[in-house]
Amino acid sequence: NFYTYTVESSNDEGIKVKNDNMLMENEKKGYATLSVECDGKESKRDINVIVRAKEISLQDTEKKIKIGEKYQVIANIIPSEASEAELYYLSDNEEVAKVNQFGEVEGIKDGEAIINVFNKNKEVQNEIKIIVLKEPVEKIELDEKKSKKNMVS
Repeated sequence: NFYTYTVESSNDEGIKVKNDNMLMENEKKGYATLSVECDGKESKRDINVIVRAKEISLQDTEKKIKIGEKYQVIANIIPSEASEAELYYLSDNEEVAKVNQFGEVEGIKDGEAIINVFNKNKEVQNEIKIIVLKEPVEKIELDEKKSKKNMVS
């Protein structure tokens, strides 16, 4: 069967049919009316047009923190108009570093963990390596006079 389809109207001139599977493509979210004709019959449908995420950019790809220290993962979905723009965070080693729903990482014990950042449909993802370090030991200075006096008595 031969069919034709056209975008009759939309809220954005940039909405267009991408391929023969009638996937819609656009740089902005919106709506369109799609008209399909097959064997002399026509059907019209109002559709929502989505913008697919292309990538997640991270400010850092690796970060060193101390035990008990917190670090905020800075992540952005590209394009910013993507329909599934909400980000999720997951640690591959929660014994070393935990991450909450807002991307705040806390160092738990020394070691390494990977924080995965992804969107709802897992269309795009990225990761940051977290290295948790033990708190450095403070320098201890000895008073030589007191040490000698204690050793003599």
